[in-house]
This record gives sequence, C-alpha cells and structure tokens, in this order.
Amino acid sequence: MMNISAHETDVIVVGAGMAGLKAAFDLRAATLSTVILEARDRAGGRIHTDRTVANVPIERGAELIHTSDAETWELVRRQHLKTHAVGAQSIRLATGQWGNATHIGGDFDESLLTHEPAPHEDIVTYLATMNIERADYPMLLRLFELDSERLDRLGALAMVNRLTGQAENGEPYGEHDYWVLGGYDQLFAPLVESAPIHYNQAVKQVEWSAHGVRITTQQGVIYTARTVILTLPIGVLKAGHVRFTPELPPAKQKAIAHFGVSDIVKLAYIFAGETLPRKVDVIIDERGNPPIFWNSSVGNRHFSGEMLVGWAAGDNARELIRLGETEALALGLKSLRSALDQPDLMPLHARMIHWNDDPFTLGAYSYLPPLAENAPSALAAPIDNVLFWAGEATDTLWYSTVHGAYRSGARAAAQVRAALR
Repeated sequence: MMNISAHETDVIVVGAGMAGLKAAFDLRAATLSTVILEARDRAGGRIHTDRTVANVPIERGAELIHTSDAETWELVRRQHLKTHAVGAQSIRLATGQWGNATHIGGDFDESLLTHEPAPHEDIVTYLATMNIERADYPMLLRLFELDSERLDRLGALAMVNRLTGQAENGEPYGEHDYWVLGGYDQLFAPLVESAPIHYNQAVKQVEWSAHGVRITTQQGVIYTARTVILTLPIGVLKAGHVRFTPELPPAKQKAIAHFGVSDIVKLAYIFAGETLPRKVDVIIDERGNPPIFWNSSVGNRHFSGEMLVGWAAGDNARELIRLGETEALALGLKSLRSALDQPDLMPLHARMIHWNDDPFTLGAYSYLPPLAENAPSALAAPIDNVLFWAGEATDTLWYSTVHGAYRSGARAAAQVRAALR
C-alpha cells in the first residue's frame, strides 16, 4: 500500500475514548509529544451523547457515574457540572408487590462467603457449595447479572476479588449512581484539547520492536513513535482486527481470549408526560424484557416530558437484538406497560441502541468468566517498554466502567513516562 504520510512522536495513543484521552492529557502535561489515532469521526468511544432526537440527550453508551468517589468526579468538579443522584429504585418482589432496592451495593454481606472460590467456578456453582439458593442471592449479585451476563457465566473468584477490593478502596458497586445533567460527553470535554486527534484513522497494523513502533491505518497513513498506548476495546482485540507484527506474546493472547464481552441493549422511549411513580427513578421487574427502566431525563428542567430507558443485558439483550428494532421496541413497551399497569402508554419517539454491530467496539464492555480473574492485569502489562495498554478491560478493580477506563489511562501514562525517562 502506498505510504500517504508519516508522523514521528514520543507516544501514539490508539483510541480517543476516556482511557486514551486521559492518557494523552497526562502525557502532554509531562511534555511528551503525543498524537491520538481515532477510528471514528468523534471522540468519546463508548461515550456517545445524542442530542438529535429531543431537547434532552440520549446516552447511546455510558450514562452513569458509579459511586460518589469515582475518579471522574475530578472532571465534574473542574467544569462545575451539575449531576443528579439516582433516587428511589423499586423492584418487583416475588409476591408481585413493589419493594425498595435503592442502595443495592449495601445489601452484600461478605460473611455469606465462607471460603474462597476455585478459579474454575462460576458464581452459581460457588454459591451452591455454600447452599445459597437463587432466591437468597443478595441484590448486588442480581445487579451484576442485570448489568452484564448470567451468573453462571461470571467467574466467582473474579467477583469475590472485585467486591473485596471495592470494599477496601471505597464504595461498592451499585451503592450510589449519578447522571450528568446535560450530557455525559461533557466529562471528557477538557481532555479533548490535550493532544492532536487524527480522526477517521482506524489502525490496521502495529509493527513493534524494542526500538519503537510503526502503525499503519486502514487509510494507508503510517505513524511512527517510540511507544504506543493501545486502548482498543476487548471486542476488537478478540476479533483480531488489528494485526501485530511480531505477534503478541502468548500470555497476552491468552489474556485477551479469556475475557468475555457483554451484550447490552438500551431502548429509549420519550413520553409527553410523567410515567414512573413520583419520586421513583428506577423500576426493576425481572418478568419483562428489558427488566430495568430508568428516568434518564430526571433533573432536566427544560424538558417537560419524560425519557425512560430500558436496559437489557446478556440473554435479554440477545433476544432483543434477534428481534430487530421494531419488534424489540414493541416488546419493551409491552414490558413497561405491564410493570406500570398502564396498558395505553404510548411514546412520542422510541429508539433501540446497542454496540454489537459497531466495527470499532464489537460489543459493550468486558466481563470475566471463570479462569479470567487475572486477565485485566495480564492485558495491562507493558511489552518491551514499547506496547502499553489501557481501557476499561485493563483496570483490575473497576473494569467495565468509565472511571475504570479513566484510571487505566492515568496508569498507562505513568508507565510510559517511567519508560521514556
């Protein structure tokens, strides 16, 4: 292929999602020349705020700040952004009545876990060894399932390590969540100016040695640098869409293979007026698909209606994807009508969103099956002080979250600074 042009720099960052933007920001602060290669025509990666439908934004990707001590709060404070804490969450109980599930993370009692899981055990198998039946699962474990995959696909050891680590380092997952009023994409606005971003440059090949890296994009542009930080989503890495020369070491390939990629679907419905019960932000009714709906427009004073977002993961998401948008939206509306006992409920607009057919993500975010508990740290390990790795899948504590991606970008930038010192 003809070489269109060449660029030389200290660091190439592949991907302008939260991990790549944070890494570039820190590298520029350390006066290292840096360029970001982004496959899309926009920054943000799996953060994508859509303002084309109504005067309230639809979050096509990430939507919530998880916990009140997430590292991304520094971006909120820096820009004086307004947020809204997710309020009351109602869950349909086995009796058919509604109960309160507001502080989901707080219901987990570590004393339930009497021994450490074996690496090969999934969560269901592990809990069965302690005679814990599904009806007695803590709400936090059910949240894991509603957020990513069936519990029999999730590694028990990874789950225990995550819960223990989060308990030692701050709030547990599911304890407090927050919306960013006006759009989640505001979070990364101060990071976009951190380094030149070359848009529409999807990486095709990475040639590397101990002396540096040479990257060729699908557009035929060649970039050279002393180091590279790769923030490619795990779905893209697993698909092998980027060729490495020489091949990645076996340990890195094994780590990539061990990850799972979550299937996630959002169904966004815009209504003329209020639909959820007053002062309730989230309803959980596992009889329907999606099983979760939340009021994504809460706190937006300039919007007189209500936007409800249905959330489906795993098997629920795959069912909706198989149906296609029209039938999926119909099924979602049927589930919402049933949950609210409002058979005539009708939206003004509706839209289905998922990332499975996006060529630059090929799925939502990572999860850890059995035997994958060490995959994040193995993926994060640098190679020859030339190939460095970031992205949500590389964070050992907060994988699958935006602030996990943010943390990983800071960690990778620090590794590069030490290598180039």
